[in-house]
Amino acid sequence: MRVPSKPIQIARTNGRVGVVNLWLYTHLPLVIGIAAGVSVEQILLSKPTLALPDSQRWLICGSVALCSLAVSILHRFGVIRYSKIRFQYRLGGAVVLLAIAILGKVLPVAIIALVAVVSAGQVVQDLHQSRPTIRLVDPKI
Repeated sequence: MRVPSKPIQIARTNGRVGVVNLWLYTHLPLVIGIAAGVSVEQILLSKPTLALPDSQRWLICGSVALCSLAVSILHRFGVIRYSKIRFQYRLGGAVVLLAIAILGKVLPVAIIALVAVVSAGQVVQDLHQSRPTIRLVDPKI
């Protein structure tokens, strides 16, 4: 895969190569977190009446927290609209997910529900932030 050179050249001239490198390398923990999502299968195969084992709870909460943390870094140093508030929501979500992993000696369905609520909250926040605040004069745009 070849990274387009124009943005990197602009970053070099502006002295922001470190930010570009941070943005590039932050995708590695994001991919690792997504790949660790295979833990969902383990949770679904576990006994529904017993509390989720620590290893499985940490794997699901940790992988989603890692993704949330990576995306928060991307928002913090990216050029996406509303990045500051999205950074805060993603970072907060990662903290909540780690708290669930630490304190969550509960049933598998509860862990899945809590992780889903944290993730859905971030999606709702994204949808809320992406709404245009003004009407377009020309609806063809």
